[in-house]
Amino acid sequence: MAGNQIAFLVGSGISRDSNAPTVSDLTKRVLESPWRSHTDWRFYPVPPDEGLASEGLAARAQHLIQLVHDHIAGHLWMRDGRLPNYEDYFSCLKQFVQDETCEIVNPLIAKNAEALRSAAASLYLEISAISMTTSSLRSQKELRI
Repeated sequence: MAGNQIAFLVGSGISRDSNAPTVSDLTKRVLESPWRSHTDWRFYPVPPDEGLASEGLAARAQHLIQLVHDHIAGHLWMRDGRLPNYEDYFSCLKQFVQDETCEIVNPLIAKNAEALRSAAASLYLEISAISMTTSSLRSQKELRI
């Protein structure tokens, strides 16, 4: 390699030897650590002295990821002898979003997408209700002006 470039060999155990979080560590943090959403649309860890539970949109996202985990765990265990990790969650949710937005329509995931949509209905219905209330309040304010 030319210059001072660095290469990481993912899956080679480099995380363990370099004291970086492993796939297992990251997955546990995604599912179990408390998170909060920020105005930059990212989620950040909640410091231990500020609470032990995820908050707001971060809690809903974590719940959605748990639903995905529960939905795919049996299949991965039977086929691959392992539990899902954060990469599996991302892959599943990416396929779901691509299908929902018609970016990549995948008829093979239709039943799984419907099952996830149904299981997660309370999560997005709450967001829609909040959004509609905010829009309604904004419209009422504009009418008064």
